[in-house]
Amino acid sequence: MNYTPAIGDLLVRPKSFMFIDHVGVAVGSDAVFHNAPGQGERVTTMSEFAAGQPVKVLRTAAEPRSVLARLWNRLAKPTRYHATNSNCEHSAYAVVEGRSRSPQLAFIVGLLILTALAFIFWPRR
Repeated sequence: MNYTPAIGDLLVRPKSFMFIDHVGVAVGSDAVFHNAPGQGERVTTMSEFAAGQPVKVLRTAAEPRSVLARLWNRLAKPTRYHATNSNCEHSAYAVVEGRSRSPQLAFIVGLLILTALAFIFWPRR
């Protein structure tokens, strides 16, 4: 990591199968907000978030006070992890942007739909 993360920056590290990433948000000095299976939404240290993996910092234009306000609202009623409707990306984007979304999940669903359509409509001999 060459850049010290600012409040609201997205933090990304490899998770499983090396094509799915775990995503969190920098929320202070050595503090990361993220959502993990069996643990739900919480704040941990950078080391715990990294889990021995390299962490990539994605700068955002998020306003730190807004990020922290959304963070406190989330922590007042933390959400449990669910792969399709409350995963790490849903939580991170809710805090950074104010809306929940998961680009990785959208990509995977799109890929599955395209694969299914190709299977259905591909000419057979």
